[in-house]
Amino acid sequence: MKVQGVLDRIVDGEIGVILVDDLKKEFTVKKDLLPERTIEGSWLTLIIENDVIQSIEVDDEKTEEVQQKVNSQLDRIRKKSGGSKFKRRINNDAT
Repeated sequence: MKVQGVLDRIVDGEIGVILVDDLKKEFTVKKDLLPERTIEGSWLTLIIENDVIQSIEVDDEKTEEVQQKVNSQLDRIRKKSGGSKFKRRINNDAT
């Protein structure tokens, strides 16, 4: 079965945790079995048979698409907030 997943995190620098939403499952793999340029947040195309990952490839297009969406949402939030609503306290104490 071919599915997409995202590298959620790397635990202790050794174990990659891949979330596969379509299967509602979490898979763990040794970091050295991940494609070389894989980083947290990378989208992956996986071949899974009998709940075992047979192959992993980075999906650069999906990774870029999701990152652009996240950046766009962050920009909208930043523009909407207009900066901090807290006034700065200025210390006028002359010492």
